[in-house]
Amino acid sequence: MLARGASCEFRGAGRVSNREQINHAGASTSPWELIGASGGPEKGDEMASLEQVEISKYHSELVHDVRHLVQKYGRIMGWEVPELDEAEASKLILQALKNALADVEREQ
Repeated sequence: MLARGASCEFRGAGRVSNREQINHAGASTSPWELIGASGGPEKGDEMASLEQVEISKYHSELVHDVRHLVQKYGRIMGWEVPELDEAEASKLILQALKNALADVEREQ
């Protein structure tokens, strides 16, 4: 866990401090407002809310990773199909990723 004011580095995202993430939406914005809660966690919801705040920190890294997967499999398909329609290939790859995500979700 990072201390207040500490910074962390995500691949491709540069350095972003905790304070910058929270203050990005405005100086008075609390982490609870960033995830759509008003004023803070309710009793029993505190852990879920903390988890939501934590995962929201990884959003840009997850987007980066998905883009990388689309590019990776696009290159692989390009090797196999010389006259590849890149737009169509991207759609197919994204659908395959959604299907894979659904499979993993069912396993949980």
